[in-house]
Amino acid sequence: YGKDDSVNNKKPKTSCEDTYYTAEDIKTHSKCHFGAGDFDLWLTIKEKVYDVSDWAIHHPGGVLICSASGIDGTPFFVASHQEWVETEQLPKFCIGKLKEGELQKLKQEQ
Repeated sequence: YGKDDSVNNKKPKTSCEDTYYTAEDIKTHSKCHFGAGDFDLWLTIKEKVYDVSDWAIHHPGGVLICSASGIDGTPFFVASHQEWVETEQLPKFCIGKLKEGELQKLKQEQ
């Protein structure tokens, strides 16, 4: 996680504030195969959606990042990350927000 990590130092592909996703969208992007380095991984944290597909292999917690796929990953994230990760790292991966009412659908999967 080095603060100067440049693995994904690019702007999000879509606007984080103007793009909305459903619970089904999140579930279809939950491929996490560490052994093969094969990822299509979107996470939902605090009702925002993050595409960490290109970065997942670099996650300091390794395969633990997969535990938060296809569900509301907020509890996992909050329990295991310092505040600077949310403010300095996550924005690089934000691709949108959950549509209204979709968070409950993700929580039902937990």
